[in-house]
Amino acid sequence: MLLRLVFVLLLSSCSVAQADPASAKAEAAKKAAAQKQQQIKEMAVKSSAQDEAAKKGAAVKQQQVNEKTAKPSPDDEANKKLQAIQKMKDAGSAIPGDSQLAAEPMPENAYQGGDKAQLLEMAQSKWLAKHPNKPVLAKGIAMRKWDRKTAWREESLDPRKKYKVDFSSIQVWVISKTDDKVATQYIVEISKDHMKNDAFKVYVPEDLNSSGIFKTHMLLSNVK
Repeated sequence: MLLRLVFVLLLSSCSVAQADPASAKAEAAKKAAAQKQQQIKEMAVKSSAQDEAAKKGAAVKQQQVNEKTAKPSPDDEANKKLQAIQKMKDAGSAIPGDSQLAAEPMPENAYQGGDKAQLLEMAQSKWLAKHPNKPVLAKGIAMRKWDRKTAWREESLDPRKKYKVDFSSIQVWVISKTDDKVATQYIVEISKDHMKNDAFKVYVPEDLNSSGIFKTHMLLSNVK
């Protein structure tokens, strides 16, 4: 009986020993398959990332090309500026219709200060020096008195320092012939610096076609 039991145990041991190598092979095969599957997944992810990077690079490059194409050249910018300046000049030189011209009266000549003759002469002299081909048909001062301004201003280099400004200004109007039907009124600005012994400064507009200056058109026949 004992011998039979030993024999059975030996047979069981041999069976287990024979089964173990087969089980190990199957396990190894599973692991190899799993590793291969993992490698395939990793390669797919890497390929997808590379494709995405390539797409982004292409998009950035295309955007740079588009921006370069859309950006105007210096010549285009210069042409645009010249066109804008020309539009301003055209607007400034535009003359209203006959009915509006006929309705425009002579400007007021209200100033009665003792220096009036001096101011008118000064304005006309500076005007003719700058525009010799534009003789003055009429001149006057609509303001009733000088406009005086006094203030303290900061130094541009050192805001802690201040300086005083004290000056007066007045405007002289002059009327000149524009064509056979139209005359135009312009403004000559005169200032007097009280911080510099009442020194005069006279400003005459240089570009008479500019829309940035004050001017009024009227019928030449209405100038008196």
